[in-house]
Amino acid sequence: MKVKLGEIHFIIVLSLITNWVSAIHVHFSEKYIKTEVNKWSNVTVHIESTDNAYTSGNVILEVNHTSHVKVSPKFIEIHFNNFSSWCHMFHVYALKPGISKILFHFGNSSLGTSLGNLTIDVDVVQMKALEPYAEWCRKYYYIFTVISAYPQIVLQFLRLSVVGLDMDYVCFNFIGHLSYGTYTLFMYTKMGTYTEKDQFADFPATLSENMYALHGLIFSILLGIQAIKYYGFDKGVTVIGKELISFYGIVFTFGFLLAKFDVIRYLDFLCICKYIHVASTSTKYAPQIYKIYVIKSTFGWNIWNSNLELVGCVAVISNIMLTSYNYDNWTSGIVTNALFWMACAIALQHLVFVAQHYFVYRKRPEFDLNDLQEFTLEEKITLYEERLLDYQK
Repeated sequence: MKVKLGEIHFIIVLSLITNWVSAIHVHFSEKYIKTEVNKWSNVTVHIESTDNAYTSGNVILEVNHTSHVKVSPKFIEIHFNNFSSWCHMFHVYALKPGISKILFHFGNSSLGTSLGNLTIDVDVVQMKALEPYAEWCRKYYYIFTVISAYPQIVLQFLRLSVVGLDMDYVCFNFIGHLSYGTYTLFMYTKMGTYTEKDQFADFPATLSENMYALHGLIFSILLGIQAIKYYGFDKGVTVIGKELISFYGIVFTFGFLLAKFDVIRYLDFLCICKYIHVASTSTKYAPQIYKIYVIKSTFGWNIWNSNLELVGCVAVISNIMLTSYNYDNWTSGIVTNALFWMACAIALQHLVFVAQHYFVYRKRPEFDLNDLQEFTLEEKITLYEERLLDYQK
């Protein structure tokens, strides 16, 4: 059985000395224990035989535990004769927060029990009451980040124009969603391929995460189609943007080819995809912020994109902080958590958008094209183009 690195394990060895064994089934009353620090939980182990051909034997139970969880009793010896079932209750005491795993190893290989039935997960937290709030924050993160993709698409559809939209942002947005979609898709569909080689790895991709990634990829493609099809005076990509796009593309392509020809593991390629996703997503709004600063107007940028995703970022940051506190694990929860720092970077950029839209340029009506009610959309676009030309001179 493969064991994940960093988990706490209990090795319970049951040695059966019998004259003949026909069929044995092992059942646990609990396969997953969720408990708080300094509290007891009970789990019952039930061994059942489909044939009463036992004559004599004994069961010796040995427990090796750690400072996270304590299991009682440590040793147990049972003598039996012609029995069909055996049942015993073990007591699990939570000492400190953490994720643990109980493993049952049987000394007699003829027990006919699958290894999948021989594990119990123990999840110890500081306060179980915080779990629903952390879960709600995670759900709100997905909801608000999904909804945030719509306002910009709708705005450009109504205007049939992408004037004011930065093309560097469009490209980085697509790269981020493509790399994240590749990461989650391979995690979900290729798990059997690389778990055989990477026994210590953790693979958290779920179907909902794949649907979330697919939604983001579809809308990033739709945004790119709008950028190509709709009218726009400033539809060029900057030199820095082209260099970064080329760099991401080369790294992604070479990483995939190396994994395809077994030069590197698929897990290494997925790590490359994750790094590309984090790098491109964390900085994708910077070009749009700079363009707004140059033009002195948020014209062409739907502020509700920022408002909604900002709420999503606050939700996921809250989720991570609650989870880190509950498991008393600030190092892997925050310090080394790429999602946390990426959410912080995105939230900071959206705060800049909010400041630009509601405060910085709203106070200067001569700069705010959004408030020029007496102007038509075509006239606003013309003014925007004139400002851009003045800057380029």
